[in-house]
Amino acid sequence: MLSIRDVDLFVRREPADGWLPVQEEDEQHEPSARPPCRDFSLVFVIRDETERTVLLGKKKRGLGKGMFNGFGGKREPGETMQECAIRELQEECGLRVAREHMQPRGTLTIVRPAAEESGATIVANIHLFTARQWQGAPVETEEMTPAWFNIEGMPYDEMA
Repeated sequence: MLSIRDVDLFVRREPADGWLPVQEEDEQHEPSARPPCRDFSLVFVIRDETERTVLLGKKKRGLGKGMFNGFGGKREPGETMQECAIRELQEECGLRVAREHMQPRGTLTIVRPAAEESGATIVANIHLFTARQWQGAPVETEEMTPAWFNIEGMPYDEMA
């Protein structure tokens, strides 16, 4: 099992801009033992504030298959996290969001299993975004089946 000593600690800079490592003195800590660190986007589409509904997608493959989550994925080379969020949302449910409507909300850093079934772990920086304005209608794709949920009826027991 990994402990906090097995990963770098991070300090937040600006929303969706990345992380700065915190330097920690520890002679017994081996940098080569640290799991790799990867950036991911995660978008929650929110319908009218008064309706309090959120669009989630049921994963059809990969890590979290059969579970609900927001939409997102890995950043491609040269892509900002906001561009990653916009691209992943369109690929996974067909919605198109303009840059000014893809709002950064913060970043979670977690240790989780690598997507490959190798038993390895990674440090995942999950850059959170919300979108309240978009073009198009949600559609099922090869990756996700979208569904609207009232905030009081979120399927937490079925979420990855």
